[in-house]
Amino acid sequence: MTSSGGRNNTEQQVATAVQRTTASPADAQLTDAQRRPKLSRRDLLRGRIGRLLNGPSARSTSGVASPRLVRIPNPLQDLHTIAPATPGHPAKPIRSINGIAIDAVPATSFRSEPLAPQVPLFRPPGAVEESMFLERCTKCGDCQTACPYHAIRPANDRLSAANGTPTIEADHQACLMCADFPCITACQTGALETTAPKVIGTAMIKSDLCLAGQGQPCRECVDQCPEPGAITTQGGVPIVIADACTGCGVCRTACVAPDNAVVLMPVFQRQTQLPQR
Repeated sequence: MTSSGGRNNTEQQVATAVQRTTASPADAQLTDAQRRPKLSRRDLLRGRIGRLLNGPSARSTSGVASPRLVRIPNPLQDLHTIAPATPGHPAKPIRSINGIAIDAVPATSFRSEPLAPQVPLFRPPGAVEESMFLERCTKCGDCQTACPYHAIRPANDRLSAANGTPTIEADHQACLMCADFPCITACQTGALETTAPKVIGTAMIKSDLCLAGQGQPCRECVDQCPEPGAITTQGGVPIVIADACTGCGVCRTACVAPDNAVVLMPVFQRQTQLPQR
């Protein structure tokens, strides 16, 4: 009985081995990509990408899997930056698994020079275009010293290339737009020019915060504005005329509302010269 049972077990093992080595017609039609196991989230987290791609050959002689750099391109066009095409040399095909690129990414070069400030600043009257202003300004402080009302202050150190350059903060002191503009006269580098528009920005009055907009009598901003016709009233509520406003900030300083109703916006794109008339 023992020999018969052992013979049967041997025959079953042989039959099983034959079934494993003999592919069915359906299996024969499968491509290598279809036979390859699917990549699951668990495989991705456990670092099994190399093994799924190359199988056992992905291991080195020491038995440790070879490391691969995984990169998810976004957007899709970013794939072309990995292996860009050059004249006479077509682009290198990008290897991927389930849409995930696995080729190494070249080192990225970073700019070392400081960037211009992204948020426009309130510059003194006569300031030229911003990039030209940063090139010409030496941060000497002559315009700051010449201002009789101490309205010009150096920019803080959080503004990169603009650090130390002259700015105006109406919450500290509004610009009173002197008739002779001593700040422009004091500038010897051309950062402030007499030919440039004497516009700092534009004011806007929020009616929901304005006392007059809430039905209370108030004309402080209208009476204190140094530019004739820059602020008018409509139904008792003050309105700023943008074309006449210089953005000096006097109206913001004069506002007596609990929450200041005046918002100042700097000039987003300054002109170097006055427009021809």
